[in-house]
Amino acid sequence: MEQDMKKILIGYLIDGNSGGIDKYLMNLMQSVPFEDGNVQVDFLTNRITEVLQSAVSRYHSRVYAVETLKHPIQQFKQMVSILRENQYDVAYFNISTALNCIGAAAAKKCGVKKRIIHSHASGIDENNRLKREILTFLNNLIAKTYLYRQGTDFCACSELAGMWLFPEKIVKSDRFQVIKNTVDTKAYVYSPAKREAVRKAFHLEDKFVVGHIGLFGYSKNHAFLLKVFQQVYAQNPKAVLLLVGDGVLFDEIVQQTKLLGLQDAVLFLGRRNDVADLLQAIDVFVLPSNFEGFGIVGIEAQISGLSCIFSSRVPKEVAFTDHCVFLDIDRENSASEWAKQIVNTGCNPERQDNHALAEKAGYGLKTQSVSFLLGEEE
Repeated sequence: MEQDMKKILIGYLIDGNSGGIDKYLMNLMQSVPFEDGNVQVDFLTNRITEVLQSAVSRYHSRVYAVETLKHPIQQFKQMVSILRENQYDVAYFNISTALNCIGAAAAKKCGVKKRIIHSHASGIDENNRLKREILTFLNNLIAKTYLYRQGTDFCACSELAGMWLFPEKIVKSDRFQVIKNTVDTKAYVYSPAKREAVRKAFHLEDKFVVGHIGLFGYSKNHAFLLKVFQQVYAQNPKAVLLLVGDGVLFDEIVQQTKLLGLQDAVLFLGRRNDVADLLQAIDVFVLPSNFEGFGIVGIEAQISGLSCIFSSRVPKEVAFTDHCVFLDIDRENSASEWAKQIVNTGCNPERQDNHALAEKAGYGLKTQSVSFLLGEEE
């Protein structure tokens, strides 16, 4: 019956396939019991596209477009209209900065009983230092004084991400929980045959491949990675840096590669939908991030049996195997330390199948809980 249906509004999607939040939400939807016929899940976005409509069509979800933060008053009015028209039981906001507080405020104004705020970051992804410092200040101000007052329940992909968006008293309370990002673990299992095929396709048969996957922005720290790889390449002329992703700094990093004389040793593959296969071709995975909410790509890399080198600013929870090293990125000799670690790690010809370990650690799709989303109000 209509009155028994739980109605949930979730924000915010890009196209169902771009970035960590999209991937998390699409994986989460696989655990929602739609077959019972008593759950309706709708989504918020800034722009409705055919790709996005296709991604959510299997769930019979409606998608509502609202203005960006450049038009906060208009966004608030749109949110209020959507919430009042549909009378949602739950509003679930997945955000990376407290500046994105308008949805939660609108939900509180409209009397939505369960208002969940989920933090997916631990910093501002802005390359301009002054802008980044201003936005960080504003985030901290809003997070500690305003945002948390708009919610009833609080989540994060790591405790570090929780501390970024909420006061410590919230993170240490029973109103907060860490929700693990999950992946299709079997898709990333190491396959020697796939490795051989992918390496052959990219002419990497005899190469030492250092791999990185992520958007080209401040958070992923590609400029530092190029400095590291320059030293790796000097020690091993067969080294290749494989970069997957795109973003606002893509052209700048391509230019830096040429200035460093590395254009013949760096592969820019752009945005891909075959990451699981590309991981097979890599020998060492690196994630020298300036910050991460979690770093789910680190989970994927470990499942495929790769040795991983992470920035010390990546949450330690990402390591579920013994083949992970955390290194500083801001010391005078950090680049040299990274290069030494990469070279010493080398290629592991007998990679392990770690998908069972990932499942046990709670990163498998079947372990994804939706009780926080569907649970009864107290």
